[in-house]
Amino acid sequence: MNAIAWALNSVRNRGLAQTMTVAASVVADLAFDWRHGTSTMRWVDVHDLIAKTGIFREQFHRNIGGTQFRVYANR
Repeated sequence: MNAIAWALNSVRNRGLAQTMTVAASVVADLAFDWRHGTSTMRWVDVHDLIAKTGIFREQFHRNIGGTQFRVYANR
């Protein structure tokens, strides 16, 4: 689904304010990724984490966007 189709569908289902909030969050996340050379939106397989850290702790982890990351990083 392209961005315009997503926006129209989102406005219909969620309303303009919620759509604008989500769109602003995605733009902030993409800007964070670009600035720091990372990808906070990609899926990370647990085996990739084990290979890099040597630690096996299989727990549920959800990805967070740049906005939440900045809040946690600045504590």
